Amino acid sequence: MKADKEIQAEDSPSLETQPGNKEPTSQTQKVAKPGFFKRAFPWVLVAVIFFIAGASLVYFTLYRDTNHELSTAKDNITQLSEQVSSDEVDLQKAKTDLSNSQSDLANANTALAQTQEFSIIYKFQADVNAARTALARQDPSTARQTLTIAGTDLADLQKTSLSADSIAGLQPQLELALSSLETDSTKAASAMDTLYMNLLLISGNIK
Repeated sequence: MKADKEIQAEDSPSLETQPGNKEPTSQTQKVAKPGFFKRAFPWVLVAVIFFIAGASLVYFTLYRDTNHELSTAKDNITQLSEQVSSDEVDLQKAKTDLSNSQSDLANANTALAQTQEFSIIYKFQADVNAARTALARQDPSTARQTLTIAGTDLADLQKTSLSADSIAGLQPQLELALSSLETDSTKAASAMDTLYMNLLLISGNIK
């Protein structure tokens, strides 16, 4: 009977060999470490974000400065354009004023020349009248002296802007009067009358 119990004991599995009661092994299973890329990725992502933020800041800063400079440049161009337009108006006004001044100066010169011409003609007429009076008083000597002075008036008149044709008849009448004072007083008086009338016509034609 004892021998049967021993056989049964050998044939029955013991508690140590039952699969449900296995004890955990003493060696701990090693956990796999993350790779380099997985560890560096967060830092790369942060760097990219900062880079984008910095680039955006630089871009908008430069854009703002450039836009401000462009606006300032446009304002300066507008001011310069307005200044140029104002200068052109001033220049045109100055040209107009200059043209008017030149015209006024020309008119003044013309008026001065005419005044000089009238002055010479009036003196010429006065000298001829004095000679006519002297001849009427039968004083040919005084008449000759006066007509000699009238010859100086004719020389002055020839230096003016009057045309040579307009005063061409004065010289022959003056010479005729001088040559006829002692020989033919009537002819001399007629020559002086014609000379005086020609001077009136010349003064009337001056404009």
